[in-house]
Amino acid sequence: NSMGIAHSYTLETSLFGWKNEEGNIKHFNEEDYQHLANSLLQSLFILEASPSKTMKELGVTK
Repeated sequence: NSMGIAHSYTLETSLFGWKNEEGNIKHFNEEDYQHLANSLLQSLFILEASPSKTMKELGVTK
């Protein structure tokens, strides 16, 4: 996966994609959304199973 994550996000890029090294907005495709959804679901299940763990321990925060 060759995603070039830019340091500064705009609302548009955070919602619809990311900026590559050239500063062009790259839009998510369906596969990216599916992967993101799976990751979020997994995080929710982990939180539900062990609420004592912090978000940082789960790797959710930066």
